[in-house]
Amino acid sequence: MDELLVVARVKHYVKNYLKNTGKRQCFLAKEIGFEPKKFSSLINGRVAMSITDLTKICAYFKEPASTFIILEDSVA
Repeated sequence: MDELLVVARVKHYVKNYLKNTGKRQCFLAKEIGFEPKKFSSLINGRVAMSITDLTKICAYFKEPASTFIILEDSVA
């Protein structure tokens, strides 16, 4: 799976969440357990997103990883 696609999906999801809740990105980063600067770099693709990073984001939003990762075999 292309990491850039995963990051793009996470970025889209996070930005929609922020828009819908009125929360600020730095507040959300701290709630999830990230330093705000690292979180910004992660969701904007400036640094690589690890499995641990993705796991933290998925756990916070109570979403399965499949929300952000679609395996090629599962695409019809």
